[in-house]
Amino acid sequence: MNTISFENILNTEYISVMRKWRNQDFVRRNMTNQDIISEEEHIKYIQMLKEESDVRKVYVALKNNVIPFAVVNFIINRQEHYIEPGMYIINKDFLGKGYGQIVSYARLEYIFKIMPDGEMRTTILASNNRNIALQTQFGAIEHHKTKVIDGNGIMREASVLYLNKAMWEEKKVQIRSKIVRKFNSIKICEIPY
Repeated sequence: MNTISFENILNTEYISVMRKWRNQDFVRRNMTNQDIISEEEHIKYIQMLKEESDVRKVYVALKNNVIPFAVVNFIINRQEHYIEPGMYIINKDFLGKGYGQIVSYARLEYIFKIMPDGEMRTTILASNNRNIALQTQFGAIEHHKTKVIDGNGIMREASVLYLNKAMWEEKKVQIRSKIVRKFNSIKICEIPY
């Protein structure tokens, strides 16, 4: 049986390698900030994660507790009552094989466990059709279109998608069944809080 687990990046040996993962070309091209992250910027980011641990959380997704394949992050906005997740696959061997679905499933379970009366909101570049299609499949709908400035100062089209718990509950069983069919026997662990 395959197991998918999640560890807080601050509690792992992956803190420094996370910068390398994030700076890969295939990862950066779907980010709103496509800059190469410097070592100094990464150190500041890790410090911010430590200082804002109640608002910002980053986890590494592991296959069978040993193979890192994705990074998932959350910004918890209690005042406006939503959580903004992000996720990227870090290992090309896991691209296009359904692991994005697994992480998306786990992160929605996390979001609505932490904030059952809130919503998920995520900003996705309009050019990232694959991610928009995935989030739509999970029940998310477009909240509004926006523009973001990437690291090169270029204005780019993006969509802000949202999903609430009731919308997620309508899709959850179907999505879980699809994942189980694809992966035969799989255990998806909860993302720890």
